[in-house]
Amino acid sequence: MVYSFFYRRPVPVPKDSLTYRPDNVESTRASKTSLNNNIPERLSFDNIIDGNTCTPCTARDFMNYLVYIERSAENLQFYLWYKDYTKRFAALPQSDLVLSPEWTEKQGTMKAIHGGKPPKSLGITVESMLKEGDLSPAQLSPNPFNTPPPSSCGDDKSISSSTAITSDPGPTSTTNSKLTAREVAAEAFENADRLQPFTIQPYREEIDRIITIYIKDGGSRQLNLSAKERDALIHALANTTHPSAFKQIAGTVEMFLRYQAHPNFIRWTVSNSNTPRNTAIRAMAIGGTTCGLIAAILITLSSAAPGWRAMSAILLSVGLTNAVASTRDTCMILHLRRHRLLHPWELFSDDGEELKSFEPLANNSNSYEDQPWLVKYEKRGFAHRIFDAEVIVEEPALFRIQRRIVLESITAGFLATAIIVVVFCFLPAGNFY
Repeated sequence: MVYSFFYRRPVPVPKDSLTYRPDNVESTRASKTSLNNNIPERLSFDNIIDGNTCTPCTARDFMNYLVYIERSAENLQFYLWYKDYTKRFAALPQSDLVLSPEWTEKQGTMKAIHGGKPPKSLGITVESMLKEGDLSPAQLSPNPFNTPPPSSCGDDKSISSSTAITSDPGPTSTTNSKLTAREVAAEAFENADRLQPFTIQPYREEIDRIITIYIKDGGSRQLNLSAKERDALIHALANTTHPSAFKQIAGTVEMFLRYQAHPNFIRWTVSNSNTPRNTAIRAMAIGGTTCGLIAAILITLSSAAPGWRAMSAILLSVGLTNAVASTRDTCMILHLRRHRLLHPWELFSDDGEELKSFEPLANNSNSYEDQPWLVKYEKRGFAHRIFDAEVIVEEPALFRIQRRIVLESITAGFLATAIIVVVFCFLPAGNFY
């Protein structure tokens, strides 16, 4: 990766700046490559998702960012499920695979044109199958996304020590029975004018839950899909449970994660302090610079020797150096200790709550307004937030970025200080006192 003279954090990417077109995926990737120019390869999207990074750049940190900052965690939750589902589906025996053939875009177009409107009534046989069908043994495989991917740094806090569990959402879900999920999915198929599918297809109940949580209007983690995209997906899922049915939706979700959420996450993570501390640093920088200028002016107006004017460099260098660093939300004192401030939700962390975000089939919402830490943090005063608890920055690639920012800030601050001091030293003495 080639750096410019001054490191620039990834440019903020607004949510409405990307448009996914299935026929133009490669050109879309190429046009957005520039967004990742300032992101080291170690901090790439794939490395974070695969668990090859350390805190604060792990998949768990990425999920927390999407939950608490960007409020779009459903994209990552669906993406993790889809990756796992694709692997599990490919491992099925051939006898199960033939029940859910691959779905193609051409097939979907032809059925939409010639298929006609199916009847709403399903008949007793299909109704009984929908109510009595059970999961196949393959559907009871462990769900690796009950916990985040393990960190390459061996940080025990980045993963849960509990063993993986089945895809059952557990007591946190409002979908407490197979019948409930099936009824909601049946309503979605009916609204899309599609026959309800047979339960003999592999992972049919899991697909019903995915429809209930991510696809149907009003789902607890509803994806931001257009009506056309939603109807096309329901159409495909009415015929097959093959992962190819999700191809277009998964492509849209992955594109937004790679080219919008991921660069914004890295930009946000580079900062090692919080808003109150950044405000205090800026105030100190302005104060130091102002005092340095006043000192230089007063000495210049006096009859003191020009060399005394260089004393103002102490205040000027401190002020200007911190001013440059604060423009990139970096605290140099924290960096010298290789520390960062804990985020509000980390101060009052609950591993159980965080791990719910990694359960793709949990029916709980991503909203955090009712979490206890929010009330506790709001009660903390401004001064208390400036000196929040600290933790070590374990990710070496992130620390190198922060070190570069600090060195650049020191260089820029010292150069600006030198120029100002030289100018004052060559001014004639005022001899006013």
